[in-house]
Amino acid sequence: MKLYYIILFVFILSLFSDSYVELSVVITLLLFYSFVKNIGKKLLIIECISLYSCVIYLIVPALGYSQYTSSNHLAKIWELYMQVPMRDYFSYALPAILLFVFSLYYFDRTSGWSIASIFYEARMQLENKRLIGFCLIIIGFISFYLNGKLPIIFSYPFTILYLCSFSGLLYLYFKPTDKFNYRLLYIIFGLWSLNNAISAGMFTIIIYMGVSMFGLLLLDNRYGFVKKCVLISFLLLFTLVLQYSKVNYRQLVRRNLLSGAKTEMFLRVYIDNLTHINSAFDNSSFFPIYARTNQGFQLSRVMKYMPYRKPFDNGVHLTESILSSFIPRLLWPDKPKAGGKESTKYYADVSLGNTAMNVGPPGEAYGSFGILGGILYMGLFGSVISLSFTFFLKLCKKYPLLIFWQPLIFYEVIYCMENDTMQAFNSLIKIGMFLLVFFYFFPFVITNNFINSEGQKSG
Repeated sequence: MKLYYIILFVFILSLFSDSYVELSVVITLLLFYSFVKNIGKKLLIIECISLYSCVIYLIVPALGYSQYTSSNHLAKIWELYMQVPMRDYFSYALPAILLFVFSLYYFDRTSGWSIASIFYEARMQLENKRLIGFCLIIIGFISFYLNGKLPIIFSYPFTILYLCSFSGLLYLYFKPTDKFNYRLLYIIFGLWSLNNAISAGMFTIIIYMGVSMFGLLLLDNRYGFVKKCVLISFLLLFTLVLQYSKVNYRQLVRRNLLSGAKTEMFLRVYIDNLTHINSAFDNSSFFPIYARTNQGFQLSRVMKYMPYRKPFDNGVHLTESILSSFIPRLLWPDKPKAGGKESTKYYADVSLGNTAMNVGPPGEAYGSFGILGGILYMGLFGSVISLSFTFFLKLCKKYPLLIFWQPLIFYEVIYCMENDTMQAFNSLIKIGMFLLVFFYFFPFVITNNFINSEGQKSG
């Protein structure tokens, strides 16, 4: 039976049943099984978005209702307990997320054999692309350091150029017959990326680019189910300890307690937390991870504010956000900004300082259309993402090397459910247009075209 039929059945149950937590656990386990089963067979973009959405909107909020209530001293101090009754929250969040996930899977028309075929052809076309891989990495290095020295208008294009370096790494990693050892290059690039993340105190690129590349890196690896589960367990442990260590490290920075180089100190904190991993899962120590992954808390803020203090706006603000993804700021100077501050203020009446939070697409949907309209919107939103991914794979059939650009194209879409609709559309459109221009001027990057000695295009 197709998984989306099961998801549809659970969605129908969610409209009439009060077993919110049980249904949330069931669907999350099913999606986890699908994710693990498809390792080595698919790119896992749909699977990652679906599973992550259920965790941050269903599983972690359920933990909030059972453990981190207003009677919990940490949740009370930071006001990070759920803002509406459990029944009110899940009567919207559960069917909204289920319809979103159903749409992702239903419109995903990709199959394991077609991706395997694209991947095989792409690897064969890498035979003469070693120099291109190196050039993309060098462009990424240069763009990273130029980005902070140029006017802000150039920030996003140079960020994309920096992210091109990850595609360059994939060009080298998957080259089939090259006997040159690139391991040292991978280690240097990894340490450089880690050092940049520690210096900035932001691990977004490392985590989400890693997630976006995960399915691609494991394509054609025929691990057994148990081995896949062990691998996922280690990666989850690494991510949880990273999140826990990030909180500890930032506290040291704020208190000016760093006694050595930033990277060295962070690694010390990380290793210490890894060796005392049991302490990270008690009620108090786990709170920072709960706070970071509970996107449902932002949704509950919206549900507390609208429509009681502000009426649903019937999609006015959401329409502006979607339109702003298509229209350049040069033509619309005061268009809405991405980042969450405007949306959080608009939908929840919460002013943010330097904190990076957003109400998420379910929050936008609820604040725009209420419960029923919000649920339907989430189904539409999921279908757009799924169809965009399907369209991308159709392009990969024509240009197989494009598959190695998937991590860049869908990097921000992976975590759009903790941001907003604008981020998903904005990244797909801007990165898509950028790469369209880039490949127009440098078609040999994704094709076998080249200029021969007589100056004629061949391939």
